[in-house]
Amino acid sequence: MIQQKLIIICMLASVLMMSACSTGQPLTSQQALEQNFQVLRDAATKTVTDKERLTVLLKVSRTLEKTVSEYNHSYVEFAKALQTLNRNYDTPRAQQESLLSEFRSTRELTMKKVINSHFEMIALTTKAEWKKIVKYETRAFETMREIPLDQLGIGS
Repeated sequence: MIQQKLIIICMLASVLMMSACSTGQPLTSQQALEQNFQVLRDAATKTVTDKERLTVLLKVSRTLEKTVSEYNHSYVEFAKALQTLNRNYDTPRAQQESLLSEFRSTRELTMKKVINSHFEMIALTTKAEWKKIVKYETRAFETMREIPLDQLGIGS
């Protein structure tokens, strides 16, 4: 019953993503993130046969997606704040260092959460299952790379 619901949810998500992709416009970072994590969950659903482990694995993947999404948002806010400070020649160095320190703390906390989720997902899978899923996790992590300036709304 749970697996049937998961399959239906995955199918609906896939249809929504296909309709978004059919517009011909490139995906935003958030859309790419959602799509990559859905592909990861789809692969896990196809690969992990134990329903209990799969349920926990899917929950962890959603937590991981939320963590990455929040990080991307904090990166955007950091980039905007940094640009604002850089526009003002008289911005005190301490103010810039404070902003950098805050973002560094956010980044470090995010990386701890990501690492914990990563190892939790490994623990929930067999070696053979993980070997099939890991490439999709890697693809999902690529969404954490630099966000294009046009998506930051701050120009180049």
